[in-house]
Amino acid sequence: MNPVHVSPIYPNKWKFYMAPLISDTALLEFNWFICARPSYDSTGNHIVEVDRYAMFFDESSGLTYHVTFDATEKGPCKILIGDVTKDFEKSKKLGYCGVASVDKEKCNISCSLLCGGVDFLFDPKVVEVSKKCPYIEYAKSHFSHLQKEIKNFPTPNILATSKPGAFSLKMKKMIDSYLSV
Repeated sequence: MNPVHVSPIYPNKWKFYMAPLISDTALLEFNWFICARPSYDSTGNHIVEVDRYAMFFDESSGLTYHVTFDATEKGPCKILIGDVTKDFEKSKKLGYCGVASVDKEKCNISCSLLCGGVDFLFDPKVVEVSKKCPYIEYAKSHFSHLQKEIKNFPTPNILATSKPGAFSLKMKKMIDSYLSV
């Protein structure tokens, strides 16, 4: 099975609300504590322990993932910090759930709901698809404002019955375009 390639979702709207007020974008820089607990293993590898409730978004499918209960029941889901293009197999050999990397130049580009420039490759056995989507949830909670600002914004009925996937990608495109203005 292929690894699941995802980006973490900001757990709160801190960056969204603070970005317009802060001129120094370094203050908005990504920190591992947003989605995991960083540490080093006994051989000096930089790792993060991913929280069971951290959410991750797949920008190719529009699906949202979280670590399975089964994976955390056996112990924490630990991820090797390395190069997602080279270190996935190394992470599996070391007994980790995957690999993650950060591209600092891409991290502070936008006010998206995702931690841009942060990539995770998970072993598909340790993550499962969530029933929630951050973009659909955001659209529901900010509907009255977004429908005034975004042309052809979906109705509350459509939002209420929508499922993660293709519709999530549509919402991502609309909301990201609006947030980047």
